[in-house]
Amino acid sequence: MLGYELADDNLVNRVLGYCSYQPFLLQMFGHRLVEALHAKRRDVLAADQPPYMITDDDVAVVERNRDLRADITQAFQDTLNLDPRYNVIANVLADHAFRFGFDARLKDAELREECLSWWRVGFESLDSESFRAYLNEMDGLGVVAPNTDGRGWRLRSPNVLNMIGNRSEVERQLLMAESESVPETFLALQGRPQLSDGSSAPLTAAQLDDILGDHSTHVRVVVGSRALGLHRVDEALREVTSKAGDFDIPPISGRRAFEEELRGGRAGRRRVIIDDLTSVQPQASACLEALDLARTHVPSAAGVTRAAVLISSPEQAELWNSAFEHGVAVGLRRYDQQTLRVWTITRQMFSHDERLQRLWDLTGGWPMLVEHAATLADSEGAQESSALDELEAYVNSPTGHSDLLDGVGLTYDPDLSRAYASIVALVDDQKASRADLQVAADMDGSARHVVERLMALQVFDNYSDGSYSIEPRLLAAWQASLT
Repeated sequence: MLGYELADDNLVNRVLGYCSYQPFLLQMFGHRLVEALHAKRRDVLAADQPPYMITDDDVAVVERNRDLRADITQAFQDTLNLDPRYNVIANVLADHAFRFGFDARLKDAELREECLSWWRVGFESLDSESFRAYLNEMDGLGVVAPNTDGRGWRLRSPNVLNMIGNRSEVERQLLMAESESVPETFLALQGRPQLSDGSSAPLTAAQLDDILGDHSTHVRVVVGSRALGLHRVDEALREVTSKAGDFDIPPISGRRAFEEELRGGRAGRRRVIIDDLTSVQPQASACLEALDLARTHVPSAAGVTRAAVLISSPEQAELWNSAFEHGVAVGLRRYDQQTLRVWTITRQMFSHDERLQRLWDLTGGWPMLVEHAATLADSEGAQESSALDELEAYVNSPTGHSDLLDGVGLTYDPDLSRAYASIVALVDDQKASRADLQVAADMDGSARHVVERLMALQVFDNYSDGSYSIEPRLLAAWQASLT
């Protein structure tokens, strides 16, 4: 809080405990505290200069604010309601705390069994790794304490327990769990790990699990664009695997080294062979050869496995088409409104409903624009509205339009440009089926592949009924470029 300082560490810990160590709750508390202090200084003109000291009495006044307590509790409940599995896990841990004491823990397998006993259909489709993904996501959201010592899981703080509810409310929530609808997707698996520089990885947790495998031999081709974070895939894979500690990623200096590593390695190790084709831009034939080698050159020694990962840019159309045909493509994604909300909570910014909606409207979920918003917010400090004003000016400027079009990759391939233009002209702002998109693309028999590449570039919004519409932010940039 610019210009203000908490008086001592005890007061710092008190505020952290009150807000359950959750950044978005701390932000709410901090804004309310600053408002109260500004009002206090207006009433009593002080001659001293900043930084102004925040005292125990100042914090106590804000803590007694009923509206704030209600807002914090509601914000916390909204976090649990992001996914009904979050709510069940939190209430199972709350029930355990009421029965055995707050510090009592549940190991992964014990916690999963408890969750299954209350809502079997909601958890039986999650294997142990998927269940851990939920727990790690709830750690990031500030609901559970990190299980750093392997002893098990508990709630983050007593205040989290208070916000979940009393014992009868917890029992009621658990008894109602069986009436929940099973989510179509595992939200925790759609979260993106945070990298060391504070940005979010371009790959979701589910995609990382698929790419890295579990001591299996396979190949994946990561497709996407700079607007989707393709240029950071290599970096993200190396950072995620280095944190895990049980991976080998050998250096690849050329085709021969690539071929040797595809077949080499030691038994029992999790090995990842990365070939970043975006950094060298080889000919189409070389790209296809790399995929063929990755599919056919497999380890022969007992117990030796490897995951081969090719990273491919929009210019490499033949490789994309082949990856689609063989079913080995992994497409980077835009955020949707739900996963963007999770991003705002974990990144400690834009979590207020009004700012979240504005962030969605301005970015369309494009990771390139979302990270740009985060950079602006960091530079503006707590003035998120100013950061959004600056973002709005950028995305509506000629520079913003050209940056997005180039970032998505529409300007690199005449086939993609023509197909997109045809679809825009015929579909406009209406929903369309996949068949409609292919007819609109009208590319003399190649429409299927072109439309598939456009889909991989995330230029459409898709709906649960199987229909599509044109993503508005990119469409605005495209139309502005034509004037």
